[in-house]
Amino acid sequence: IERVFHLGESTVHALANVNLRIAPGEYIAVMGPSGSGKSTLLNILGCLDRPSRGSYFLVGNDVATLDDKALSHMRKTRIGFVFQSFHLVPHLTVAENVELPLFYARMPARRRRERSTAMLERVGLAHRLGHLPTQLSGGECQRTAIARALINEPSLVLADEPTGNLDSKTSAEIMQLL
Repeated sequence: IERVFHLGESTVHALANVNLRIAPGEYIAVMGPSGSGKSTLLNILGCLDRPSRGSYFLVGNDVATLDDKALSHMRKTRIGFVFQSFHLVPHLTVAENVELPLFYARMPARRRRERSTAMLERVGLAHRLGHLPTQLSGGECQRTAIARALINEPSLVLADEPTGNLDSKTSAEIMQLL
């Protein structure tokens, strides 16, 4: 794939001739200096942006050809995001934050709560279900974001430094979960 941005008179080739295949169950790390296209690549992989040229297939679908509604559905059902800054909704409890993707998938409330409780148990936060994000440590916010990213059992998980706020023991547990 390629991604070109036109900024006034300037043309920026953020990605050029990227050819990548990721097998199911495979983990990869995208590393490079600032401005090398890491975020652009993640935005395309996460269906937040489209390539200027080329094809991107996710679970058999050429994402580059999907309309906005289909892209939204793909993000909602096939992709889990763990953002570096968490993006937790401040007025929702931990359980409600984790349930959010299930809400958008129109899962009944009781089933959402059962699944979010089970996922929060897996990340060691069952005791924090009713807490707000402002009542959590950085590591607890990170684990909440990870639980939210995994709740729909996505085909693809995109994580920006998913263990950056965690101690080494919890980091190992989260990497095992991922």
